[in-house]
Amino acid sequence: MNGTSKIKPLAQKHSSQSRSRNMNPGFCRWLLLSISWAAAEDASAPMMGLSTAASGTSSPSGSDFNLTTWLQWHPRLGSSHYEITTRNKVAQKLFNIGIMLIYNFDQLNARMVFQEAFRHDELCAMCLWGLAHGFGPTLNAPVKSAAEMGSGLAAARQALRLLNSHELNYTAKEEVLIQSMVSRYPDPPSGNITVQMASNRKYASLLGKLRQEESLQPDADLKVFQAEALMILLCTPDEWHFYESRGDSAPAVARPETLESTKLLQEALIATNQTHAYAQHMLIHSTEMSNNDVHAALPAAHDLLANTAKLQDQHLQHMTSHTYLRAGYYHKALMSNIVAVGTDSTYFKNDWMPYGPGHNSAFLVACALWAGDRAAAYKYVKVVQQVFERVPDQADFPDGSMAWNYPMMVALRFGDFDLVEGLEKAIPAGFASKWIYGGHLLMHYSRAVAEAHLGRLDPAREHLTQLRLLMPTIVAQNTQYGNLSKIANDTASAVLAMAEGQTETALNALAHAVEVEMAMPYSLPPNWLLPTRECYGHALLVAGRAPEAEKVFRAALHGQSFHAEPHCGWALQGLRRSLQAQGGHDDEIKALRREIQAVWKWSDVPLRTPCAQMDIGPMKSLIGHYFAALVEFWLRECPALRSRRVLARQHVDVAEQSNQLKPVDSKDDEDATYVVMWHEGWGKVKGETFDDFELACKRFEAFEGGRFAATLVGDVAKEFSKFWSENYQDLVSVKSAQSSGDPWSLDQASRAVQAPVSRA
Repeated sequence: MNGTSKIKPLAQKHSSQSRSRNMNPGFCRWLLLSISWAAAEDASAPMMGLSTAASGTSSPSGSDFNLTTWLQWHPRLGSSHYEITTRNKVAQKLFNIGIMLIYNFDQLNARMVFQEAFRHDELCAMCLWGLAHGFGPTLNAPVKSAAEMGSGLAAARQALRLLNSHELNYTAKEEVLIQSMVSRYPDPPSGNITVQMASNRKYASLLGKLRQEESLQPDADLKVFQAEALMILLCTPDEWHFYESRGDSAPAVARPETLESTKLLQEALIATNQTHAYAQHMLIHSTEMSNNDVHAALPAAHDLLANTAKLQDQHLQHMTSHTYLRAGYYHKALMSNIVAVGTDSTYFKNDWMPYGPGHNSAFLVACALWAGDRAAAYKYVKVVQQVFERVPDQADFPDGSMAWNYPMMVALRFGDFDLVEGLEKAIPAGFASKWIYGGHLLMHYSRAVAEAHLGRLDPAREHLTQLRLLMPTIVAQNTQYGNLSKIANDTASAVLAMAEGQTETALNALAHAVEVEMAMPYSLPPNWLLPTRECYGHALLVAGRAPEAEKVFRAALHGQSFHAEPHCGWALQGLRRSLQAQGGHDDEIKALRREIQAVWKWSDVPLRTPCAQMDIGPMKSLIGHYFAALVEFWLRECPALRSRRVLARQHVDVAEQSNQLKPVDSKDDEDATYVVMWHEGWGKVKGETFDDFELACKRFEAFEGGRFAATLVGDVAKEFSKFWSENYQDLVSVKSAQSSGDPWSLDQASRAVQAPVSRA
């Protein structure tokens, strides 16, 4: 992910300062031009000039950097006093800010700050070291342009020149950092990945060698920067290679550089009493790909978030969600991203471009989907589109080319098929021809699935046809999007096949979708937001192949691949139903019920099916969906029911299997509800005034299974459809009137993320 920075152009008033006798104005002008060149190559706002006073040139942006005005608002970052050799307190303060921006991967803003620090003290070799680091590779951008390589090399060489001038008493640590930094950049500068990786390997090796001096061996900063360099060696522009996957059957294997970097990071955290923010950041990355090792970073993630929740380290706030999501703490991951996206908003309001705002907001939506938080998903998926509207050409992951139609994906996850068409939104001008996958194919995929669920099969087929027409272009242009297009095609085809009663055809398509998804590289947030294994498992259940479904759901929950979903409520529900369909397994079923209640306690939707997309068949219709939506509405309105998310499950299972509603006695006290026949329930619902929320909740709780029988009662179903269409807006108004403020405020999220880790 690459961010850009924007600071309002303002006039600068400089106080006079002594200039270094060794500063070469010609060199300064060359360095300034090289930085300007790199900024032009980079899709970012203009860079502020480096030592314009010394060079006699103006800033390439046409204006100077106004420190006084800048300090009126700049991000409140974590406290990292990184002592450097400087004659100027302002330079020291700015360096501290710059290094925290580096810790946040915010290179572009960091570069401006380091340049201003150098402007205040042109003997500050470490200010130039920071500038050089800001042009270098990161885990998310392991390969840079030749222009950026040239600028980094120029800054590093000038830092070395100052170091060798002995104008100031630079420390041994500064000597190690500066000497090794020069080796990080190829000479001559090159944008070739092989050339850059060779230089980065030299940098990692030299840094490791130079820090072996006895006085430097315990130094935490040197260990962290060496770990960073080792990890970058395992990165390519499209993916990370920290671990080698062995599929679901065996744990992923850490590569040697990963093992060494993780050891260095853990040593750095011990040396700093678990407070080094960059070590925490890097440790999260070095462990997140392993379903086992990810748990080693939980303490670091919790400490990092607790320390930054009330600050504005937006990327560090977000970073913790990588560990939380992979470890199955979906609600905690959601909360940390709410804090990060709130900080992003503050950046935007103050004319700063935050680092990776599309990544943060899309990650938040993914967390909400896995947590079953419908309200948060719908609220923040709007933010995703707002970010892409504001900066459609911004490099991010995901960007608009992948995620423009994520609102439709949210609707599919929660079974809100009647909302899909209304979520279609025009692509920003000039990008319709570029965003073929996210802007067009995902729209046709979502519409195909939704139309099938609404009983409109001809429009569904037309959208599927349009999807398939787009696929050759996408597959030819982008392997990642090509694979996602195949998953979309397979899933939409399976939905239509299920709607037509062609279960085997659907199963074959879904099996292929699973195969494609499992072969895709590691990515967070997941490239595909609607896990294929959950849909495949559900279809197997419908086909009466419960033992096979059990295997699919167990792999989703407990497999060792990069696509596992530990403690995921949707998959847990699928596993529970697959065991129940086989008979026996009473103890495990009860344990699953308890786990589902624990992980789903923050959800605002009842957990009925592992995959709403596959909850379709010849007997299902729009009426069944409306009834389910009404049930969800009442359950959300009833505080007393929020702690009970497993509702009359045996009745639902029987209703699905027999296509009719029958009273079923339950041995589990949790489900001890006698279900009345649908026609009796309909009579009571029809006469309900909706004044008594508790009474209505209890009735709808009992009638939940009726949604599966709705299509069997034709006249009643039509009447209910009419009732729903007439009363839906009134119900929404009542809910809105009863709402007591925004349940997802930044203050509440900040408090939540500082609470002890709990399974959610």
